[in-house]
Amino acid sequence: MTYYNNKFLAYFLFFSSVMIRQQIVNRAVKMFACSFYYKHWWSSKSIISNETKMVTKIVNVFHRINEFSLRHHVIRGMASYGVIWPTGCLLQQVVSGDEKFDFARAARFSMFGCFYVAPTINTWLTIARTLWPKNDIKSALIKVS
Repeated sequence: MTYYNNKFLAYFLFFSSVMIRQQIVNRAVKMFACSFYYKHWWSSKSIISNETKMVTKIVNVFHRINEFSLRHHVIRGMASYGVIWPTGCLLQQVVSGDEKFDFARAARFSMFGCFYVAPTINTWLTIARTLWPKNDIKSALIKVS
């Protein structure tokens, strides 16, 4: 692979990790479902019902993923950091001018972000919420420091 292909792959991985956010996914699914329905409103009823069933299944899968991630904050953080950290590693490799991607290093960054950073941050934020329950500037600065 050439340098430009590696650069494209790194940018693609970065932007795909940004798109993981739940609000964006939910909005995209709703827009897809609405546009899919209105695009084919003139079709026969059987086609609409089959298409609607397919879209409903897709929406249900995303809804279950969203509910699971809201119940289990650690898992959501682990998934996010498991994608964000290796993406950052790959982008750093592109910026530094490496000829080849070191995917083993990116995998180590993924494991570190997934199994160490995310649980540590979740634990700290849980403790900080109980110690400083207010939502003002002073409490926010104490939680961050």
